[in-house]
Amino acid sequence: MSKELKCAFLTKKDMKTLEKCFPHIVTIMRRNICNYDDPNMVFRRQMLRNLYYLRVLPDEIINELLCCLTVKRYSAGATIIKSGDVATHLCFLREGLINIFVSTSLGEQFAEVASQNLEDTVGSGIGVKAKEEDKVGGEELLFDTMNTGSAFCAYTFLSDEEQQLQKFVAKTDCVVESISRKDFFRVARKYYELADLMDFIRRKFEEEEVDFDFFRFRAIRKKKFDEDLKNKIRLKFRTALSNWMKLYRKGEVDLPKPLLVIKQF
Repeated sequence: MSKELKCAFLTKKDMKTLEKCFPHIVTIMRRNICNYDDPNMVFRRQMLRNLYYLRVLPDEIINELLCCLTVKRYSAGATIIKSGDVATHLCFLREGLINIFVSTSLGEQFAEVASQNLEDTVGSGIGVKAKEEDKVGGEELLFDTMNTGSAFCAYTFLSDEEQQLQKFVAKTDCVVESISRKDFFRVARKYYELADLMDFIRRKFEEEEVDFDFFRFRAIRKKKFDEDLKNKIRLKFRTALSNWMKLYRKGEVDLPKPLLVIKQF
């Protein structure tokens, strides 16, 4: 095998050593990554930019974040993150499908953490802090299924206090690519735009409204809709939502059971 081909097998550890000893080479590699146009790299860029708060970043920062991605594989049925876990990575589903579950009690993990004398208060609407009254056990309800390209732990990866409300389980064999909190901080020290975004994410924990910690991937449409059609779709959606809200306020319909579980937090 030639020396040129061996470069394709550089590990993250090798890259860190290379960056320490030959930083100019790593700088050139990161600049040139924007020229990679193979399908996998193109999709990775789309995957990062699908997350709304990364969408506004310039290509230079996206290229830096691409270099931080690490890969982990999960077999179908494997638990990727369980409720009660503290996330340290911003995760992207590179291949496969992931089921998201919530427990009717959000039980065993929170009860276990609460026994360690952590603060007995509710966190934000994104994650949760341990509560003594959480019961052990409970029925697991399917909340949603994430498609390839989706992002999860989108907020909580920056906080040691917020625990996961949902459980993420591989529906099929999966490839998950993630950026560690440490690498995110490192890149943010170089670019003020990313540092500002981190402040925005931290403020989300202070808001009272609920925001889910995952975002499904939405492929770029090849065929663009004209504004008239877009407005008709928006009107149809708003009308349907308005009609449902009227029934909900009258008590004639209720929220789906998984949402009722999340609502208590």
